[in-house]
Amino acid sequence: MLAKLTSGNRLTLPKAVMSAVEGSEYLDVTEENGRIVLTPVRVNRADAVHAGLADRQLFQLDDERWQAFQDVLDRPVADKPRLARLLAEKSALE
Repeated sequence: MLAKLTSGNRLTLPKAVMSAVEGSEYLDVTEENGRIVLTPVRVNRADAVHAGLADRQLFQLDDERWQAFQDVLDRPVADKPRLARLLAEKSALE
């Protein structure tokens, strides 16, 4: 089967291939002896987000999103009594 690589480096895999690994939302990509190897993996969304962010070196925001980000940082700190109680408790490791 053939898969086409677009100019944007996107690859569409044939349905027959993906139906064989149904339920896998992510594929681990490796190169072995000049071949691209895709291995289905199951990860939770948080792991996938962290992995994606770990590789990023540049974060760009337009003016509107930058201002929204600044607004969140400038908000007054909210009182969280339940969190304060939790942090005041002794750890199970102590």
